[in-house]
Amino acid sequence: MHNRNHRNMIKDLSSFFPMQELNKHIY
Repeated sequence: MHNRNHRNMIKDLSSFFPMQELNKHIY
């Protein structure tokens, strides 16, 4: 899987989207 890449993407997105929105996209 792409765990490392995913984590990096999440960090970048976290700056743009709020945590709640991020969770919705991830799950």
